[in-house]
Order: sequence, then structure tokens, then C-alpha cells
Amino acid sequence: MSYSEIFADPADNRVRILGEIAEEIKQARLHEYRALELLAELRDEPDTSLLAHLYSDEQGEKKVYGRLREDESMKKGLAYLDKALLLAPKSLDLYRTALHLRLGFEETDELQKLQPRLRAARIELKT
Repeated sequence: MSYSEIFADPADNRVRILGEIAEEIKQARLHEYRALELLAELRDEPDTSLLAHLYSDEQGEKKVYGRLREDESMKKGLAYLDKALLLAPKSLDLYRTALHLRLGFEETDELQKLQPRLRAARIELKT
């Protein structure tokens, strides 16, 4: 009997999902996108912070962001993100996503374009 079988609530899928992730890592068969799907199931709303699970050092980070930056779906997604920022200029989550991706892609020109838009939005942070 495994640890997850002993301590898991049958209704709680999180323990099952974590067990699956651990097993995949142990077997060295972890496929990047499947790992993201499993990790996303653990969150109510997945976000770009899940990308950090795909690398363990700076070189790995550059490799992941390099592949993402060249991906056609990502390019289309970034265009939609820019449109979403125009339609919802006070959405902190949209700015957070744009900032995280643009930092990862090391796109200083895009970060400079984002700064005045964020200032103009005058988003009030809840304390």
C-alpha cells in the first residue's frame, strides 16, 4: 500500500495527481506538456508560474522560453493577450501574465510598451 493510499481521502484527486507527478518524475518519463496539464489540475486557475516546473536552472529556463517564444500558438496567444489588455485595461491578471511572459522572453521593448499602459490603467491593489 502506497503513502497516497493510506493518507488520501478518496474524494480528493489532488493526492492522486501529486502521486502521478512523482511517479512520472521517478521514471524519468516526464513529458513537459503532460506535466503542465497535471500541475494545472491542482490549481483552480492555472497561470504562467507553472512554467517554472519545466526547468531547474537558468540554462533550462532559457531553453523553455526559447521554444515557447518560437511556438506559433504562443505568438497567437500573445497577440490575443495584447488585445485583451486593450479590452480590459484594469485586469491585473492580464498584466501579470504579460509581464511574466515578456520577462521570460527577455523582450525589453515589449516591457517598455507595457509600462505606460499599466500606469494609465491606474489599477488599485487590494491590501
